Amino acid sequence: MALIKKRRVWCKLYLVRDINTHEIIAVELSAANVTDGEALSNLFKQSYRKINEI
Repeated sequence: MALIKKRRVWCKLYLVRDINTHEIIAVELSAANVTDGEALSNLFKQSYRKINEI
Protein backbone atom coordinates (compact mmCIF):
# COMPACT_ATOMS: atom_id res chain seq x y z
CA MET A 1 0.00 0.00 0.00
CA ALA A 2 1.53 3.32 -1.07
CA LEU A 3 1.61 6.25 1.32
CA ILE A 4 -0.10 9.39 0.10
CA LYS A 5 1.48 12.64 1.22
CA LYS A 6 -0.95 15.41 2.04
CA ARG A 7 -0.05 18.90 0.96
CA ARG A 8 -0.53 21.68 3.48
CA VAL A 9 -2.78 24.52 2.49
CA TRP A 10 -2.21 27.82 4.24
CA CYS A 11 -4.77 30.49 4.93
CA LYS A 12 -4.62 33.92 6.54
CA LEU A 13 -6.82 35.22 9.33
CA TYR A 14 -7.24 38.99 9.57
CA LEU A 15 -8.77 40.59 12.66
CA VAL A 16 -9.77 44.20 13.26
CA ARG A 17 -10.29 45.21 16.86
CA ASP A 18 -11.34 48.31 18.70
CA ILE A 19 -8.27 49.65 20.52
CA ASN A 20 -10.34 50.89 23.48
CA THR A 21 -12.68 47.95 24.12
CA HIS A 22 -10.56 45.21 22.45
CA GLU A 23 -13.75 44.04 20.75
CA ILE A 24 -13.23 42.27 17.42
CA ILE A 25 -15.22 44.24 14.86
CA ALA A 26 -14.23 42.55 11.59
CA VAL A 27 -12.83 39.19 10.52
CA GLU A 28 -11.55 37.91 7.17
CA LEU A 29 -10.27 34.42 6.41
CA SER A 30 -8.53 34.14 3.06
CA ALA A 31 -6.39 31.84 1.00
CA ALA A 32 -2.63 32.34 1.01
CA ASN A 33 -2.69 33.86 -2.48
CA VAL A 34 -4.94 36.78 -1.45
CA THR A 35 -2.99 40.01 -0.91
CA ASP A 36 -3.27 42.08 2.24
CA GLY A 37 -4.77 44.93 0.24
CA GLU A 38 -7.56 42.73 -1.08
CA ALA A 39 -8.36 41.49 2.40
CA LEU A 40 -8.25 45.03 3.81
CA SER A 41 -10.99 46.26 1.49
CA ASN A 42 -13.26 43.43 2.68
CA LEU A 43 -12.51 44.32 6.31
CA PHE A 44 -13.55 47.94 5.67
CA LYS A 45 -16.87 46.76 4.27
CA GLN A 46 -17.60 44.80 7.47
CA SER A 47 -17.08 47.72 9.84
CA TYR A 48 -19.44 50.67 10.05
CA ARG A 49 -17.19 52.41 12.57
CA LYS A 50 -14.82 55.24 11.80
CA ILE A 51 -11.28 53.92 11.36
CA ASN A 52 -8.65 56.29 12.75
CA GLU A 53 -5.51 54.23 12.30
CA ILE A 54 -4.25 51.24 10.35
